[in-house]
Amino acid sequence: MSQQRPVVIDAAHLIPGAEERWSLDQLEQSIPSHTPDASTFSVFRGSGKRRTFRYAASNAASSVYDCSADQQAERTFMHFSDFAQKKRACASGQDDEYAYYLWGVVLRRSAQGSYEGFNFGQMIDQDMIERTRWDLLSQLRAAGGWGDFEQAQIFIGCRDALTPCHYDLVHNVYVQVSGWKRFLLLDPEYANCLYPYPVAHPMDRCARADLEKPDFERFPLLGCARAVEAVLGPGDALVLPAGWWHHVQSLTEDSISVSFWFQDDLTGRAAVQKSLVEGPSSVRLASGLDHVLLAREAERMLIKVVGPAEVQQALGQLRGLLGSSDAPKPNSEQLLPCTFVLWRLTRLLGPAGARQLVTAGGLLGDGRRLHRLTLNH
Repeated sequence: MSQQRPVVIDAAHLIPGAEERWSLDQLEQSIPSHTPDASTFSVFRGSGKRRTFRYAASNAASSVYDCSADQQAERTFMHFSDFAQKKRACASGQDDEYAYYLWGVVLRRSAQGSYEGFNFGQMIDQDMIERTRWDLLSQLRAAGGWGDFEQAQIFIGCRDALTPCHYDLVHNVYVQVSGWKRFLLLDPEYANCLYPYPVAHPMDRCARADLEKPDFERFPLLGCARAVEAVLGPGDALVLPAGWWHHVQSLTEDSISVSFWFQDDLTGRAAVQKSLVEGPSSVRLASGLDHVLLAREAERMLIKVVGPAEVQQALGQLRGLLGSSDAPKPNSEQLLPCTFVLWRLTRLLGPAGARQLVTAGGLLGDGRRLHRLTLNH
């Protein structure tokens, strides 16, 4: 954890109450449905044949990019009992040609430091707040130099449910409550090999390359990527640092998982690394995660200055500043912010480090050259 690398903890039993009591039937009895105080939960509906759950979020750039060919699931909201009925029907072959996957925030830390449940019922609140191994989670957090606990989420999937390759900007302790799951994990340094979408894209943090059906002609750098496999069973936990790409598949019909998210803390991570190896006293980049964060910040600044519709042209100008022969004709409105971005990266990383980040770290890879809608303005 001090090196910000994933690790599987066999038989961690971080939520013993959940392992003892949680099942689809028990959750259906415990979680309020169709009452005045009952909540509806996020449920993703995907093709019953492929069972791939990837969807496009709605953001300011939704009108810029064409996501119709990439979106593979639809987000709906329903009461838990309705979800349970549809899940059972799908498992028995009586489905409506769709498979269903529930995701929901089950616990969050308030500004005052107390825990807040999210209407999943008394049994889940009790198991999460009172019976979770918070002592072990605190040890893991300290070992990685992570920030504060942010929230816990619940995932209830079906056999073969697949969440395609993506990464998160929070640190994660992923607990398997029941059933089995398989992860493919890739270091943040492989970002460019996965052809990620840019920050402004509605599928931000997702890979364009498909690990299930690799297309090496379209995505040639994918062949350079290397993944490690982690298989989780009941009671196991996967420690997943921020920035690590993960491709997740449910192997059994009864899969229930909980993920604990922790905020990132650059100073904390640097302090942990400094205690292990000798180096300069100043905070320095400790892992591929820092490259991911810098690349995102550079993109975010360009998006804010030139707008999401012009950010790819601006990235082309940045290529030109580095001597690329395929850069577009210079645009004075885009060159100034690009020059500032390059100057900031050079100050932080040095000339060689800035060039490496820009050209090989995912900022200007082929994954940034995406099909866009033809805008009316």
